[in-house]
Amino acid sequence: MNPFDWDAPWAVLFAALFVIVFFRSNLFHLIGRGLVSGLAKTQLLAKYFDSAGYKKAQELICRYGAPVVTLCFATVGFQTLVLMASGAGKMPLRKYLPANILGCMLWAMIYSTVGMVGFRLLGWSWDKSPALTITTAVAIAGLIYLFVRRNRKVAEQEHLAQN
Repeated sequence: MNPFDWDAPWAVLFAALFVIVFFRSNLFHLIGRGLVSGLAKTQLLAKYFDSAGYKKAQELICRYGAPVVTLCFATVGFQTLVLMASGAGKMPLRKYLPANILGCMLWAMIYSTVGMVGFRLLGWSWDKSPALTITTAVAIAGLIYLFVRRNRKVAEQEHLAQN
């Protein structure tokens, strides 16, 4: 079943993506609330909550509030940290839910337009040259890994400098 062969209108794709991200985002918000209740005391999760990324997410939420939740949906990776931090910080639902709904709409819009174009491009590339597609994907993943690793080191050094 190839999703590109489906004859569904764009609105159906948008709605399906919205529902998926809505449940996922609220799950991480609820996990954040639950972690504060006791799971954060475990050694594995305590290390996670001491990470520079999580501290940054917490700082942004404390400083700017609900708009951070909305805008986090335009990021990759940081989104989960923000959603968990909003739960852990017990952001009131009257602020969280509208921000979350707007963010889910933003995410669904991005993935139902630009994301689908990217998937179609990937399919076209695979049809032309699977080896080149794999090589390009590995190179991009390697660059992203190096970029993230470098940024984590910088964030950890800044975090240590502040303490």
